[in-house]
Amino acid sequence: MERSILVGVGSVVIIALFFLCKPKLNHLRQHGYLGIFLGCFLGNIAGPSSFLSTLIGGRYLNPWLVGLVGALGAIMGEVLNYNAGTLGQFAIKDQSWFETVHRHVEEKGFSMIIVLTAIPNPVMNVAALVSGALHYPLLQFVLASFIGNWLQFFLTAEVGGLSRRIL
Repeated sequence: MERSILVGVGSVVIIALFFLCKPKLNHLRQHGYLGIFLGCFLGNIAGPSSFLSTLIGGRYLNPWLVGLVGALGAIMGEVLNYNAGTLGQFAIKDQSWFETVHRHVEEKGFSMIIVLTAIPNPVMNVAALVSGALHYPLLQFVLASFIGNWLQFFLTAEVGGLSRRIL
């Protein structure tokens, strides 16, 4: 029951976003994959533009490529957040969420980073901050993060593509 309510609310939010963003859709179309790349890069640093870029991009562009280009842009932001976690590890270790995420990343590593990066989170990039603070190997982090981001952006782009047929 709770899951169906969550899906319903999510659907309403996505439809509302399309109606609110409809005037800007043609503007995004002009920028194509470069706009997706930049939106995902900036979104991984400072906000929900990754989600919106891939959602709207999927409406007009190939979802597989939107996922790929979005993940490449997101990786750039992920590495900056990873470095912020490395440098600011003392500050984030005091956060209430840190211990829980730390334990999961330490125990499950690669697969946990995939899961954390596959979940849209507009507030902060928890996986990158914690991985940096733990000095998780950067190359493994980048690969796991790429996989998780690609999954997130591909699925979001698919929803955007479905909206073209529905709306």
